[in-house]
Amino acid sequence: MLQAVCFDLDGTITRPVLDFTLMRSEIGSLTGPGTMLDQIERLPEAERDRALAVLYRHEREAARRAQLNDGVLELLEFIRRRRLRTAIVTRNSAATTAATLKNIGVRFDAVVTRDSGLPLKPDPAPLLHLCSEWDLDPSSALMVGDYKYDIEAGRAAGTLTCLVTNGLDRERGGADWVVRTPGEVIAVIEEESRQ
Repeated sequence: MLQAVCFDLDGTITRPVLDFTLMRSEIGSLTGPGTMLDQIERLPEAERDRALAVLYRHEREAARRAQLNDGVLELLEFIRRRRLRTAIVTRNSAATTAATLKNIGVRFDAVVTRDSGLPLKPDPAPLLHLCSEWDLDPSSALMVGDYKYDIEAGRAAGTLTCLVTNGLDRERGGADWVVRTPGEVIAVIEEESRQ
């Protein structure tokens, strides 16, 4: 039985505004395997500091411009009526995550950011941490996100997974469900409840 729903932030709870191509262009010199954050961490200190400044600037601007994605308020109200736990699991900083949530006026039971001291998605650690804190089996949690890292993290943790496409052509990545908007997750939860 479903007991918790964990959400990515940018592009899932909020409308997608972060332009990763522009960020990479402004940072330059990112190479090698891993995520953009992994690549930034491997830079020499001065370059890393400059790259992080670019990243923070883009995150602050995204927090300032943040708008709720389609159907989020209805979805969160539905989840609260069902007394399910909620969490944000994001690769954003704690400060920009807090600013975003304040700007859009929504609350979650837990928030895990890149400043939480845990490995980042696609690593399952944030989801496993939440399930442990809540004393839940991961199979009773649903991870909802708009990118492959969200689905990979959920699958590795053993949660159910739902990909939000925002109308874009996205690789399914093994997601249990694929929806266009967050509002459509209501039907996913209802379907899972009938299992």
